[in-house]
Amino acid sequence: MAPGWSLSAPCSVISTNSATRAKYYRLRPFVVKDEKPGRELTLVARKDYQWGPKNLAQQGPANLDGITFIVTPEDSVRIGALLAGQADFIRQVQAYDEKQATDQGFRIYAAPTRGVNDSLSFRPDNPLVSDLRVRQALLHATNAKQVVDTLFSANYPQATSAIASTGGRLRQSERQADLRSSPGQAVAR
Repeated sequence: MAPGWSLSAPCSVISTNSATRAKYYRLRPFVVKDEKPGRELTLVARKDYQWGPKNLAQQGPANLDGITFIVTPEDSVRIGALLAGQADFIRQVQAYDEKQATDQGFRIYAAPTRGVNDSLSFRPDNPLVSDLRVRQALLHATNAKQVVDTLFSANYPQATSAIASTGGRLRQSERQADLRSSPGQAVAR
C-alpha cells in the first residue's frame, strides 16, 4: 500500500452520529481488526455477512478470512515484496517495474490520475528561469513525446493538458501547437 491511502465510508465522512457509523460498518463483509496508524490495517471477514450485491452470485461471507494492508512507501520494497511472493498485490507499480510483474504473471491495472497530470513546473522567481524567453526555449527544446516514450509505458500516456483527460475535461487542442517540441523556436528564443 502506498502512503496517502485511506479507508473511509461515505457515511463516516458525513455523519457525526456514532451509531450510524457503527451500523454502516456492521453492514460490510469485513471489519477492522487492528490498525497501526501509518503502517498497517488488518480486516477480518464477518462470518454472518449475507448481503452481497444482488447482481452477484456470492451472497454469503467473503471467500477470504481477512486482508492485511501494509504501508510500503518505497517503490523497490513494494515490487520486491510482490515478486518474492510476500504480497498478493501492490499499488503504484512504476513503469520500469511493469515488465518484471507481467513476466511473473501479474496483471497491471493502471488507474488514471485523479484529475491532474504529472508535470514539471518552474518557479519563475528562480534566476535561472526567471526570463520568460528561457522558459519558452526550454518548452520548445523538450520533446515531451520522446521523454514519455523513453521513461514510461503505455500505461502513462502523454498529457495533453495540465488537467487529466480522465477528469471529464476536454483536451486543449487549440493549444497543442504551443506545446510541441520545436528546436528551431528554442534556438530563436
